Amino acid sequence: MNVADLDDELRAAAIAYLDGISGGSGTHVALRDLESFTFNGRRLSLIQRMRGIRTVSGFEAALSFMTTYAPRLDLRPYADDVGPDGYPRYKWRGTDPNFYDNVAMRRAMERRKPLMYFVGVGASEYVAHYPVWLVDEEPEHHQFVVALESEMRAQWDAP
Repeated sequence: MNVADLDDELRAAAIAYLDGISGGSGTHVALRDLESFTFNGRRLSLIQRMRGIRTVSGFEAALSFMTTYAPRLDLRPYADDVGPDGYPRYKWRGTDPNFYDNVAMRRAMERRKPLMYFVGVGASEYVAHYPVWLVDEEPEHHQFVVALESEMRAQWDAP
């Protein structure tokens, strides 16, 4: 099996796992469950703590990304937000467009890969949005544009 097929299989398995633990997109999931996913007999966390962007070793495109919980918005490490068009924006890691995590997100966007987006809503608790797609990049703001559902993805019209 080639890497592209294995990547698709991994994403499908992760989405099926999330369906099983959450009952559908947009519901609460616990950190322990996100860290307990297994693929091909190997434990493989769906999130990358302390980094935000999860890329599995051996793959080029990001698998998932998360917005960290903080009791106040000004305490979050990044200013992820919703744009005036209603599409969420996810900040790059740092400001270097060629930083590994930013390149992995760009690869997912270019290859139209489904991703999982975990938004922290409490200590060790997330709202899971999946599948989601990156539909654009706004380098001047160091961020990606996120479509939370296939309809948003189809309707995106970059300015």
